[in-house]
Amino acid sequence: MDDKEIVDRINQFDIWQYQFDLKGHLTPIRDKPKINRHRQRVKYFFDPLVRLLGGSLAGKRILDLGCNAGFWSLLAVQHGCAYTVGIDGRQMHIDQANFVFSVHEIPTDRFTFMQGNVFDVDFQSLGQFDIVFCLGLLYHVSKPMELIEKLAAVSSDILVIDTRVAK
Repeated sequence: MDDKEIVDRINQFDIWQYQFDLKGHLTPIRDKPKINRHRQRVKYFFDPLVRLLGGSLAGKRILDLGCNAGFWSLLAVQHGCAYTVGIDGRQMHIDQANFVFSVHEIPTDRFTFMQGNVFDVDFQSLGQFDIVFCLGLLYHVSKPMELIEKLAAVSSDILVIDTRVAK
């Protein structure tokens, strides 16, 4: 994909929630202060997770719920995970994730992104996962414990939950 194609494709999306460097072209994140928030989340939970697992995610299968444009899935692949499945409720985010992975030239046998409601997806049909990310999603669901039970059935090792608390 050449520079013009990348820029044109970036601009086809109305909103970007994460900033990606796509061969020198930054996606225009809607809420600029979140750039720092995303960096902090990498520093405070992602990097320690990788250290906990010996410095690599080699061989790990990752489930990324509420994957948005694949930010966490991309980090996981860049840290060696064997395979990641990202699920998001919005098709636009799935299209962004597939585009981001295409620009980064990630082989298609290392990832799947799918649009769907997390309560309708049969996680067990996707197999077992070493790590499950439930990041910025829990406060969007009406039955958080039901979701956690569904995730526990397919999580063989680590479940990472990141959410906000509302008064």
